[in-house]
Amino acid sequence: LKYLQSRIDDIAKGAALMTGTSVEYTWDFPWLAPTPVPTLYDFAAATAVDVGIPKNDIKKMTSFGSSDFGCVGYEIPAVNIWFPIAPEGTAGHSDAFRDAAISDFGQNQAILAGKVLAVSAYRVATNTKLLAEIKAEFAKNKK
Repeated sequence: LKYLQSRIDDIAKGAALMTGTSVEYTWDFPWLAPTPVPTLYDFAAATAVDVGIPKNDIKKMTSFGSSDFGCVGYEIPAVNIWFPIAPEGTAGHSDAFRDAAISDFGQNQAILAGKVLAVSAYRVATNTKLLAEIKAEFAKNKK
């Protein structure tokens, strides 16, 4: 992380030099990792199958994701659903990925992922035993 911060510092200083301005900031925002909750991931994966996703197509349900997801997942149980919208090996944040995301296939995949999230949330919220298990696992694993 220190190396990354140093690189970002250098980029900011360079941009300030090129534009004749100055830059001031502090590294005080916590980048938190989501708390792992395998019970929730397994439950979301099972729900994905119920919604119609073939079991072999489920790549991962994890606690990994962007920094904003990490900060949310550190505070409350959360799951990051990865779903295909572009050919394997397509770089994220690329023109090819953007084009795939706005295709009919990409849109339908996003809707399917939304269904998994909605059905999972409903089922967890209405199953007090499962909810208690997820909360307990989250509390045990939170660092």
